[in-house]
Amino acid sequence: MPDARSSPTPVLNRATLDRLRATLGDDRAQALVCLFRGEMHRRVDAILRGIDVPPMVAREADALAGAARSVGLVALGASAEQLTEAARQGHTDALVHATDALLRGVHEALAALRDAGYSPTSDSPAADPSPQDARLR
Repeated sequence: MPDARSSPTPVLNRATLDRLRATLGDDRAQALVCLFRGEMHRRVDAILRGIDVPPMVAREADALAGAARSVGLVALGASAEQLTEAARQGHTDALVHATDALLRGVHEALAALRDAGYSPTSDSPAADPSPQDARLR
């Protein structure tokens, strides 16, 4: 966990998104981010529904951490990693705190993606929110 002397974790590593766009092209990069957004929602939904099952929370959070970092969402990846560790250790207070931090990270990640020009389109899966999404807004 960072201390007061370390710099805050950036929400978005824009260079990662720029590399994706350069490598894949605009349409495929948008599609990849859209797929990530859908996966993020599914994994967060699973975490919230299964919060009483720490091994499942750890698996979902670990997968979310890697997926978030792959599209440049550094802070969300770090929050998901903290949740993974809290779930593996089985400390209820830490698990609740880490889940709250993850939800804040989701808000920040969605805003950063929108600011970077990666907004869901009306025909994308992420544009149709799940019932759990009310907690993410």
